[in-house]
Amino acid sequence: MKTLKHSAKRGASLLLAIFISAIALLITAVMLNSSEKNTGQLTDEKFGKIAYYATEAGLAKVTNLYNSDISNWGTSLSDLNLPKSNTPTTLNNGATYWIESINYVNSNSTALVSVVGKYQKAHRKIRARMTLKIPDVYNDYGLLTNGVLTIHGNKTLNMSIHGNDGLSLSGPTNTANNAVATQSSDPDAETPDSVNNPVGGYVPIVDVPVVPISTLRQKAQQGITLDKNQSDINEQIMNAPAGSYIYISESIANLHNQGIKFTNNHYSNKKATFIPTYYKSSGILLVKPKDKPPNSNGDITLYGNMQGKTIFVDGDVTIHANGISNLSNVMVISSGALTVNGSVDIATSHTGKVDTIFACQDDITLNGSRSFNALFWTNGSFRQNGSSLAGRVISQDGITFNGSFTLSNSDKLNDNDTIEKIAIILSKQQVSMD
Repeated sequence: MKTLKHSAKRGASLLLAIFISAIALLITAVMLNSSEKNTGQLTDEKFGKIAYYATEAGLAKVTNLYNSDISNWGTSLSDLNLPKSNTPTTLNNGATYWIESINYVNSNSTALVSVVGKYQKAHRKIRARMTLKIPDVYNDYGLLTNGVLTIHGNKTLNMSIHGNDGLSLSGPTNTANNAVATQSSDPDAETPDSVNNPVGGYVPIVDVPVVPISTLRQKAQQGITLDKNQSDINEQIMNAPAGSYIYISESIANLHNQGIKFTNNHYSNKKATFIPTYYKSSGILLVKPKDKPPNSNGDITLYGNMQGKTIFVDGDVTIHANGISNLSNVMVISSGALTVNGSVDIATSHTGKVDTIFACQDDITLNGSRSFNALFWTNGSFRQNGSSLAGRVISQDGITFNGSFTLSNSDKLNDNDTIEKIAIILSKQQVSMD
């Protein structure tokens, strides 16, 4: 009996050992399988991240293409120099990307862009919404110049100002709304701070936008053509359709093949034929009617809501903001110098926006102490002989204010599509592969 009991115990122990070994083998197999899956998941996640970064590179490619030549905006993907599914771009790490689709919506104001990235067996896709906007530099500063910014007398600044070549501020300076006065000529100056160092702080050189005179001239020449010395020029401008481009010549007849040339009734070429009673319009010489004497001073008077008109004057011009209501919603460009006088305010027709722009190749002079809520933009210098400004100034050659001066806080710019925009990403998200 003892032998049988002992054998039974040994058999039970053996079965238990076998069972435990089987369980151990099963656990080991499960763990090995789980480890392989985890390793695969980690690998897939790593490859997926690389593929995602490739889509980011693709989106940057689209943005850079638009901003290198904004005329690409609105062009179909098939006509753009971008990588496509059959011609992907390969990055240094071996990942590839291509642009799957570009669709323009909301009257071409928004682009929906889909980009695919691939690395090994991993694919990722992002979809982005892009739009066009005025560069921030137009709205970041109340006064901005590539030259020296000079203000004489007491001054109150409700917006930041900057001079790449330095500041020349005499008299007390008061700041509000976190405004600072900065410069890029003295790198040893302290960092600007609206509380501790509001005046004179150093920032790197700011890229001051240049007025694209040639481009704006070409746009205007496609619209209505007038002569600056014609007697009814003010009426013609005021009665032009809303949104019109108006090109105004400086009373020049210049027909080289016929040796005929004059400018403002002065000889400009000794060999030219002098014709004092003619002007050029659309390539045709026209006689001025005797009962309508020319506008001898060439000045232009504007008032009221100009309904988004763009007026290009080839030559110097004086603009009088003078009439029955405040001037607004217009862009005036001069290929020469520009003088602005005002007996009415320059206001806005777009609530919360600055919608009047004066731009020129040479210098701008602003006279009077009315409220001038406009952008003054020049490739020359800017000078104001007055006491307040509610708009902005962007100048290449310097800015000067004489007398006590207040720079009011200004709204964002509304340009009626006359300033070249940049493409920006409004939003983006990763989406599943279709």
